[in-house]
Amino acid sequence: MLGDYFKLYLFQTPAILWAGILIVGTFIDLMINRRFGEQIGAKLRNMANGMLVCAIYALLVPLVHMGRERIIPPGQSGILPFGFPSQNSLIVILQVAAYYVIVDFFYYWWHRAQHRFRPLWLWHGVHHSDTNFNATTYVRQHWSEIVIQAFVVSLPVLFLFGDTTPPVIAVLFFTAWNFFVHADVKIGSGLWSRILTTPQQHRIHHALDAKHHNKNFAAHFPIWDLVFGTYCAAEKGVKAPTGLDEKIPGLQMRFLK
Repeated sequence: MLGDYFKLYLFQTPAILWAGILIVGTFIDLMINRRFGEQIGAKLRNMANGMLVCAIYALLVPLVHMGRERIIPPGQSGILPFGFPSQNSLIVILQVAAYYVIVDFFYYWWHRAQHRFRPLWLWHGVHHSDTNFNATTYVRQHWSEIVIQAFVVSLPVLFLFGDTTPPVIAVLFFTAWNFFVHADVKIGSGLWSRILTTPQQHRIHHALDAKHHNKNFAAHFPIWDLVFGTYCAAEKGVKAPTGLDEKIPGLQMRFLK
């Protein structure tokens, strides 16, 4: 049974992918900035938290799969005739972009709900409580978020597209981008930040200043913030202080501090 659990942990959760990206990101940060050692304790706690989140998710993977398969059986087509079978690279790129733009639409509204409703915010606030905004902030998540998101965001996507999976390289790219937009770098305050989410633009979402609250909800494509009036451009070269002006309760926060 323990062996089966470790298989779930390694192959049914993002643990290996998260760890790999964090290792590569740490090396790049050391080479470029030579300052990963700043707040090293907090960063290591964030990393440990991410692995713990995956460990808890591994326990719930069978329930998550059972619930999803009862609603959308494996192999079933979605409402939209969509897949990734083309041998034409340009078509695949366009398909991947369309797929993730739509996924981001559902994530956008889930993310807004997390900020709007107090019970969800008390979970999501764990992520926002980091005053040392950096790539490890991405895995500073409440253990429940990855489970709930597996239903709230994934189910509408399954209804639309059916049991289809983007190319592995696309999954790797967008997962790595989640870490990149949390990086402590002054990148992305111009036109580019209206096309893809950037570190400076996403830092605004984490900013302590009340004028930046409830801005820049999109994970990858700011088009949804632009459409629904929540886009806020970052000032060039400015790194807004991050964190919260309230204390988030819970044992997890005692560990993360």
